[in-house]
Amino acid sequence: MFVQSSEESQLMEYKIVTPQTLWKDFDPYALDLEISLISDGRSDHLFSQYRFTALEQPDGKVRVAVEVLCPLEEVSNKTILVIGEYSKPTSRELLEDLVSNGYCVVSPDISGVSSFKTEFPESLSFGEYWIAGDRLNRIVTTPYETNQFLYSRIIKRTIAFIEKMKPDTELVILTLGDSSEIGMQVVGTGTEVLGLALFNGSGYREYLSINRFGETSDLHLTEERMSWLSSAAAVAYAKNIKIPTLIAIGTNAKKTDIDRVRNLQGLFPENKITTIFSPGAGDFLDFPAYNSFKSWLSSVFNGYPVPLRPELKIRINEESKIYFDIDCDPSSIIDSVTVYYNSGEYNHTLRDWRKVKALSISYNEYIASPETYIETDPLFVFAEVKYTNGFVISSLVEHIELKDYDVCPAEDTGRSKKIVVVYNTTEGIDKFVEEHNGQVLFGEGIFMTTTLSGAKGIASHTEGLKTYRFDTSGIEDNSKILQIDLCSPEGIVAEVVLSCLIEKEIFEYKANKQLKADNTLFIDYQFSIQDFKDSNMKPLTKWSTVKALAIKGRNLVVGNILFI
Repeated sequence: MFVQSSEESQLMEYKIVTPQTLWKDFDPYALDLEISLISDGRSDHLFSQYRFTALEQPDGKVRVAVEVLCPLEEVSNKTILVIGEYSKPTSRELLEDLVSNGYCVVSPDISGVSSFKTEFPESLSFGEYWIAGDRLNRIVTTPYETNQFLYSRIIKRTIAFIEKMKPDTELVILTLGDSSEIGMQVVGTGTEVLGLALFNGSGYREYLSINRFGETSDLHLTEERMSWLSSAAAVAYAKNIKIPTLIAIGTNAKKTDIDRVRNLQGLFPENKITTIFSPGAGDFLDFPAYNSFKSWLSSVFNGYPVPLRPELKIRINEESKIYFDIDCDPSSIIDSVTVYYNSGEYNHTLRDWRKVKALSISYNEYIASPETYIETDPLFVFAEVKYTNGFVISSLVEHIELKDYDVCPAEDTGRSKKIVVVYNTTEGIDKFVEEHNGQVLFGEGIFMTTTLSGAKGIASHTEGLKTYRFDTSGIEDNSKILQIDLCSPEGIVAEVVLSCLIEKEIFEYKANKQLKADNTLFIDYQFSIQDFKDSNMKPLTKWSTVKALAIKGRNLVVGNILFI
């Protein structure tokens, strides 16, 4: 609805508005909240629905729909304001899990996507996600008519609502996905809260289509982009965030870029961000990362110190060998240090993160060395420190171009010119990560199991499995057949998805297969290259472009995967 034509864009004069100018006339306490209780109840927790007035326009008011969940046992003075993704309701399981840990949880509908919806007047109808169009990502008229500014004002008014209803409460903001932009804008304009946690989002959304490394081009800075970056983008507000901040993201997420977290840290000069990375995960947090968030949350609310993020350095010694030196915070007892590394992939969403356990050389210093790499490739590395209390924290990603150094070749390059076996069940679970459409995993997703005949296989409690260890660069014969052993007691339709890198762009090719109901034996299912089609129904033409394989389906056991 709000998409501009190229002619209109050329005529538009975009003004550079600073955050100070944008926000100077907004007072979150000036307007009466006009709070109305819509419903309440109790089950495992107390539950209430309210409406309050966030903004007033000549043609009506923004009446925000907000849900409040609190523990049954006692009134908690610790509140989490959860800001959901623009495009979908917040996970009920997430909200209820936070309540079960003793917190009150406040969840407003900022974009009209919940069943209990916020009401927008016609003049602000672009607040609804399905109507917003380009206003979610660019300046269509002025910075004052962006969804970021609208949603941030709604959140500031939600905080006024919380202070009215619970005057003595302590507050932490938790954002999900793209709402990280809102969290940083709200906190970066002087809103006082104890802490800010960003799930599956870390700013720099404007750069998602551009690799942080290995690119010769950068963001094309038009007048519109400059106006956006100066007033609407999270990076314009980051330097003013001085409270404890946590970023928890999947390393292979499409909606955020692990490589640019370092850039964001550079905008926090006096604030060392706590970073937690879920290795191999897409736009969700794995179970250890979520548990670590809850440990961080407890520390912030109770005023306890949080271990500092580890520092990792890549070192090449006099013998041309590669080493990773990790400096850890010894304020808590360290259980283990693991280093994750990838050789050769600039696109963070496609990286196969291999891991190696680091060895202790002192109470806070650890060392490791990569086992698999090519001496002419780029190398990406981060460390993960696990403490004995279960808390996990990650270093920032380090990058080095090995071709610029005299480096000994690895005994194992990790690549085969005649790949045959993609996966053998004797390899366990290390090659795979979960496929998950939610925001958080509340338990371990992948596990080894056996069929009724005793055959071993790999399975997942989530929507499926994915592997990035699928190097087909050596396959020149496109007549080869991909064979996957599957066992399905329910006889479901399985979907196999190949992620392909073609001229620096990622394309997905999919094939469906009706499985026979059998919980005893594996059945060999075969796929030719022509079976895989893109969104336009065009078939895949080269196996060598495939970078990752996903197998989707509930209650599915996967056996050996190979080319024949």
